[in-house]
Amino acid sequence: MINIEKATKYEINASKKFMKENLKDYYSNLQNQKQNKERYLHPLAIKEFFENSVAKWNSLANHISDKTCLEIGSGPAGHIIGFYWAKRRIIIDPLVLEYKRMSLKLFKRTWFTDDLELYAKKADENIPELENLIDGVIICRNALDHCEYPYKILDNIAKYAKKGCYLLLWTDLYHLTGHNEGHCNITQDKSAFRSYIVNLGFRIVSEYTDKERLTINFGCTAIKE
Repeated sequence: MINIEKATKYEINASKKFMKENLKDYYSNLQNQKQNKERYLHPLAIKEFFENSVAKWNSLANHISDKTCLEIGSGPAGHIIGFYWAKRRIIIDPLVLEYKRMSLKLFKRTWFTDDLELYAKKADENIPELENLIDGVIICRNALDHCEYPYKILDNIAKYAKKGCYLLLWTDLYHLTGHNEGHCNITQDKSAFRSYIVNLGFRIVSEYTDKERLTINFGCTAIKE
């Protein structure tokens, strides 16, 4: 079981380091992408979720332009903050307001802008007003093994996703050499984890495993049916 107090301290310290090293360039890149009307996604995410196909990513980017999108566990940056063309963008992360406060204190600016809807809540707590609301995409990348009840988060994701909503999910499931205070082990049974997602009503379109990591890990692109 993850120690919430230690995990929170870990996340804040890691995020402050990330912001000091990356905020200036990241903020500038976001502004340039919006000005140039680029629909950018980090190459690693394109590799994980779209089999290295920019065309597949562009297809989803077009799909979500008039839809509501959600990111769970964005951390200090995440992906959805750059989806300026989407109709509505929502973030669930217990520390999201702290990340916003931290960036404003350090740099007098933030990428957690007022057009983002921010829920500073644990993702395993259900948010009734989001149920059957998300019709674009739900992103949950590198977050589940940072949480106390990862399967409850998956349950909530299924409740939030409307029919036709995409799911971009990637997580470490089990750390083969142990883990620090910011992480936990979910399961060693990748097949059972995959089945759990399918049983929640998602059809898996593609799967990804990072073979270079010293973990059992699983990623997929899926659609709610």
